[in-house]
Amino acid sequence: MVEEMEKTAPDSPAWIAIAKQLHHKIYHHLKDEEQGIFQLAGKVLTEKQKTALAKEYEGEFTSQRVKEATA
Repeated sequence: MVEEMEKTAPDSPAWIAIAKQLHHKIYHHLKDEEQGIFQLAGKVLTEKQKTALAKEYEGEFTSQRVKEATA
């Protein structure tokens, strides 16, 4: 869908329609993960593993922000 959006003029009604579809898919995907995968992971991972994953995520998030800022 992102590729479709890149090929479509931002002021086009088609672009808005694709963006809404993408938003819907991402929203529901995240909701499913929060209610399923994250809950299960919270039960099976140790506190040390959770902390390590959180730090890794935070580092990746920061790295992506820096890339965006310098692009």
